[in-house]
Amino acid sequence: AAARAELTGEGATSDVSGANMAVLAPVLAQRAFVLQQQGARDEAVELNKTVVESRVSDSATIAVASNNLASLSQLLSTSQGSASNDKNKSNNSTSVNMVELAKRMKVTSGEAISRRLTPAQRHAFGLNRALIFLGMGRLDAARLELEKASSISYQEPRA
Repeated sequence: AAARAELTGEGATSDVSGANMAVLAPVLAQRAFVLQQQGARDEAVELNKTVVESRVSDSATIAVASNNLASLSQLLSTSQGSASNDKNKSNNSTSVNMVELAKRMKVTSGEAISRRLTPAQRHAFGLNRALIFLGMGRLDAARLELEKASSISYQEPRA
């Protein structure tokens, strides 16, 4: 919602249309990544959620936003776990449970999307899926994802 308000301009009351979101989704995903790199993780999570929930037709953008959201969620849960036991931390609106992450990451493992990703992206997505499965206690699935990720050759062209 905040991203939409920001992109429609100050004081604008119109909502971003579906056509505009299709154009803006890749930009929002890139902005979220930059915010993540700058340490603004909560804002990055919200932008990635906006992209994923927009259901734009560009599956690569949704896959990248889903992967980044999974990565951010893991970072946030790790940093919250290592911080002092603050009661408000468990109520953080940016936290995402592992089952939800696994569902969102499903979009990153399809054959059609695999063709559009670089080997480095496929490798990173596989590692994130393995971490999610590990967090869920699904060790066999985590091992399988690690095996798939380790078999990716960086010399090969896109799948």
